[in-house]
Amino acid sequence: MAMTSAVKDELSRLTVTKSCCRKAETSALLRFAGGLHLVGGHVVVEAELDTGSSARRLRKDIAELYGHGSDIAVVAPGGLRKGSRYVVRVVKDGDLLAKQTGLLDGRGRPIRGLPPQVVSGGVCDAEAAWRGAFLAHGSLTEPGRSSALEVTCPGPEAALALVGAARRLGVQAKAREVRGVDRVVIRDGDAIGALLTRLGAPPRPSQPPWLSLWTTDDLVVTPPASSRLPGALDVPVQAVCPGRQISHEQLPVDPVVVAIVLRAIGRGPLRYPAAASCAG
Repeated sequence: MAMTSAVKDELSRLTVTKSCCRKAETSALLRFAGGLHLVGGHVVVEAELDTGSSARRLRKDIAELYGHGSDIAVVAPGGLRKGSRYVVRVVKDGDLLAKQTGLLDGRGRPIRGLPPQVVSGGVCDAEAAWRGAFLAHGSLTEPGRSSALEVTCPGPEAALALVGAARRLGVQAKAREVRGVDRVVIRDGDAIGALLTRLGAPPRPSQPPWLSLWTTDDLVVTPPASSRLPGALDVPVQAVCPGRQISHEQLPVDPVVVAIVLRAIGRGPLRYPAAASCAG
């Protein structure tokens, strides 16, 4: 997913100066990408990330904000994983780091959602928490499909906390469970753009409009209505020119189709073709 990788690369290079925001991002990264393990009776903190720049950012923040050293291991692609994974691991004083970042409370009990200091923090903390969650387990759909930003969550408590953080930013997000996995999803394109801008991703050109022009006489693409594309302006030629007979093979050269395409190309908004196109 090239778009997801590009946005994560931009976010992982963003400079954040306020320590509270850096701490909120680190807490979210560890919550959404990490886990706590008991090794020899000691707590070990781990976070598995899909980009090296995100892993280096996390190591830097752990060292500068909390004073803990960490190791990084590269996991080679294999099985269903097509890309390398980067595991950041804190072994020494892992229990202390877990308490400092809100993975554990003062009594050593796991905190399922986001830490209280992030939930009750300022707007910049909500932005930082979303940035950390997206770097950890976020994804974006590619252009040409219906817009969606999705974050896979470690549990329902974390999902609800992320939804609440989005609400504080004026963005509507929904938590849902799919095949036993909790996710937070945003589907409105404008909301996705606004959120990514607040997280620190540079503005990107809006998706160009799509025109799906097809014929009801198609015997190659069956049923012909399967030519409809989500989010596109769908135009069967016969809806513009009733009675017009055009086969699948004739679509690229038919004068009516060519006229509709030429009228659609331009700087103005994409509109449904007028009957005048039937003149070719």
